[in-house]
Amino acid sequence: MKQIIALENSVQFNSDQCDNVQKKTELIAVNKKAIESLESKLDLLTNDNRQFQLEINTNNQRDRLLNLEIVGVPEIKDEDLSKIIISVAKHSNVNIFTDDIMEVNRVAPKVKQGRPTNGFKIKIPSPEGQHNLGYSKKST
Repeated sequence: MKQIIALENSVQFNSDQCDNVQKKTELIAVNKKAIESLESKLDLLTNDNRQFQLEINTNNQRDRLLNLEIVGVPEIKDEDLSKIIISVAKHSNVNIFTDDIMEVNRVAPKVKQGRPTNGFKIKIPSPEGQHNLGYSKKST
């Protein structure tokens, strides 16, 4: 009788172990599906990110086409670059106004023929300002 009880306990233990293994296997399958779903979402987001980076780079390159760089202008303390640009434009018989200028930045001096040249970059977003400066659109 003791052997039967011991055998029943052993069979019950093995059955419980099998149930535990089955539950863990089911949990692993659920987790695997969740991981695969997350990996799929990650792939989509990675592709979206690449596309956005490409668009940003394209936009930045297009925006840089609107930049005008003027060199050889000495830097003056407390200078107003917009006024300098308008003065240079007037001297060159070009009609440009402060509202045409989106952004003006000094650029690091470039060394040409052994001496640095100071300059700045101008971004002119308006079509009128671009036209006045001689920008031309490429036909598509």
